[in-house]
Amino acid sequence: IAEPQLGRRRTAQKDDLRAGPGTDFEKVGSALAGSQVNLVGCTESEDWCKLSDGKWIFADLLDQIPEGLPVATSNIQAAPTTPTAQSTT
Repeated sequence: IAEPQLGRRRTAQKDDLRAGPGTDFEKVGSALAGSQVNLVGCTESEDWCKLSDGKWIFADLLDQIPEGLPVATSNIQAAPTTPTAQSTT
């Protein structure tokens, strides 16, 4: 089991936490500006990081990502997108 690492937030605003690594995943909470979060891994591209409680945060909102974190994956499928109506002319 990976030991959680501490990553400090750097944004000045409240940010959404997601059920998986991406904006297609459901919002499942928020992190306050300046709060500290426990990271257990990041996506291979290091775009999103997984927290010790299973929620995900956009990596650009952290002032640093500790080196050596394992690659994290999500076992949840992204929510399907709603089809848009198409014109029939």
